[in-house]
Amino acid sequence: MREDEQPVEAYLDGLSGRTRRALADAGFGMERLRQLGTTASGARQVRHIVTEFGVLPDRDGRFVLPGDRREVAAGWAWALLAVLMGLAAVVAASIWAGRPVGLLVAFVAGAILAVLALRTPESRGREPAVLIALAAGAVLYFTAFMNAPQWYLAVHGKDATATLDTPALLTRGGHVRHCRVELPDGKVRQVDHDNRTCLARAGRTVHVVYDPSDNLAPELGTKNGLATISGTVAVASLAVLTATATAAVSAAGPRTRLRGPDGR
Repeated sequence: MREDEQPVEAYLDGLSGRTRRALADAGFGMERLRQLGTTASGARQVRHIVTEFGVLPDRDGRFVLPGDRREVAAGWAWALLAVLMGLAAVVAASIWAGRPVGLLVAFVAGAILAVLALRTPESRGREPAVLIALAAGAVLYFTAFMNAPQWYLAVHGKDATATLDTPALLTRGGHVRHCRVELPDGKVRQVDHDNRTCLARAGRTVHVVYDPSDNLAPELGTKNGLATISGTVAVASLAVLTATATAAVSAAGPRTRLRGPDGR
């Protein structure tokens, strides 16, 4: 027999003690619910009340009290704070320690986000909100570790005209030529992202963005053209995370104590 086909008496008798206490805290004692469920429309309302104000089962079959709006907001606030701190850590690691370290930090930051998101209080729509948040976080961290050096150069780099030098010959499962440029100070540096346009153009001039402190490899192009796509993706990912958290908080109803027929 389906739950909605059960008599209200049997339905209420099957509720756990913790569920009954949660309902009582919300102003819905068993006697009041039994009286309300004497009609067909009242029975539907009883089931709705139990779903709204009762105790929700988790994936292990245990019963957990659904969080009110303040509790849900606090949980998602911690998750968003972790996202921002993780983003800063990924960017810093990718710039100053290299992309392999940035990738490792991204994995750690993603794991922290997953733990915090999964620990947010139970509320309506929590599962899809957590999945969306984790997907957006993964896109954000991947974009950050791949493009953090470009973001740095877009802010702190200098535009310059450089001369294409003889390509470097790299061995990565075969011989690969990688573009190098001679900067205005005479230094020859291998570019970070090779767009393959300079391999047969040694001696010609190209626009580059370079780091005056010489910590990062130069990028082909101009500052205005750097990080336009990756920056948009990162901002969009943050917007999705914020919107998801906002929606999750909005969907969490306040578990306020309602007055009974006697006014108490």
